[in-house]
Amino acid sequence: MSYALEAHGISRSFGGIHAVVDVDLRLAKGEIRAVIGPNGAGKTTLVGLLAGSLKADNGEIHLAQRNATRLPVHERVKLGLGRTFQITSLFGTLSVFENIAIAVQSYQGHSFRFWRPANRKSALIERVQELARDMGLEQDLHTPTETLSHGKHRLLELAMALAAYPSILLLDEPAAGLGIEETQNLIAILDRLKQDAAILLVEHDMDVVFSVADEVTVMVDGAIIATGSPGDIRSDQRAQQAYLGESGPDHA
Repeated sequence: MSYALEAHGISRSFGGIHAVVDVDLRLAKGEIRAVIGPNGAGKTTLVGLLAGSLKADNGEIHLAQRNATRLPVHERVKLGLGRTFQITSLFGTLSVFENIAIAVQSYQGHSFRFWRPANRKSALIERVQELARDMGLEQDLHTPTETLSHGKHRLLELAMALAAYPSILLLDEPAAGLGIEETQNLIAILDRLKQDAAILLVEHDMDVVFSVADEVTVMVDGAIIATGSPGDIRSDQRAQQAYLGESGPDHA
């Protein structure tokens, strides 16, 4: 079986803190793998290592069957990687349309300064409208991003991550701060997205995790302590203690 993403023995330390310890992970197209654990487990550090914003001290990372261990972020994007962040990173004074348009143009290789004339091009407009519609943001296209709810910020960031047609998605707490209706919408979106992508989901909301995940990986103190189906993890005592526990701020 070929995997969209593979990590073999990756580790990362910050001084004397072992943030990620000898992690092995595989992710296939059509699969959602949730990574759960208490604060401080190293989940966000793991996402940074896979995305390329952090460099591993040891181990290898393969994307689309290519060794990407030493590749920078933009080269990993070319291999099909898309990412959202624990803290949203958006252009607050620009509209929803403008934020998505910048992401689309970045994928197409245009300079950001050209977005204004390009927004009249039908292909760009259609792609922006498609992404907004998929996220339920079509009524907000001309709304300044800074006036949107936190939940819509999350959905906008996901729309921007999808601009490059990623085959691998790393989602860092996309349900954080969402209301009940927004969470149900996110669950439906994730179910659709996995048809075309491999998804790694870092999430504290267990309702989301157990609704969408095909496999669940539990991390504690930078190491994986359990991996299995949602049913297996529900009945694993160590896993229960881990995802119900708290141990300090997550390693960045």
